[in-house]
Amino acid sequence: AARPLSDTGASNPVVDDRYAVDATAAERFRAAGYRTAVFTVLDFHPFSRRGYSHLNAYWHDPSIPNAKRDFTTVALARGVLDFLSGDGPPRFVMLHVADIHAPYRAPPGVHPRPASEVDAYLAVVAHVDAQLGVFLGVLRERGVLDRTVVVVTADHGEELRARGREGH
Repeated sequence: AARPLSDTGASNPVVDDRYAVDATAAERFRAAGYRTAVFTVLDFHPFSRRGYSHLNAYWHDPSIPNAKRDFTTVALARGVLDFLSGDGPPRFVMLHVADIHAPYRAPPGVHPRPASEVDAYLAVVAHVDAQLGVFLGVLRERGVLDRTVVVVTADHGEELRARGREGH
């Protein structure tokens, strides 16, 4: 049964040997003949890179003027769409977006400006949701969504002083 990481005594399963695995999901897909790729803004620990034949380089999306450095959902999704295009073997892709991380700033074009950090956070969540909707729409238009498995997950939540604390 699943349990919270905080209950295990480990602070980070990526670097804690108690969570060593024989093969990552990407390694298993790659061994099964899939082309594998990860699109992320993070410099992952080597464990997280295991099994990926394609690692994107970080890039900034120039279509969003004056955006914070890591507003990248649009750019990363474009990279995924490029990777998925064309014929060939099936593909396994991890798209990790980091727009919803502090400091929270509303995406460009959001008016009026959010009055609080919580409002800015919610504006960024809405932005990412909309961009992922566009991404899925493109997959649908290309006729591949019906034969694509999409899994959405989160790496953590933000407290936003809800219980008097900041951070993850």
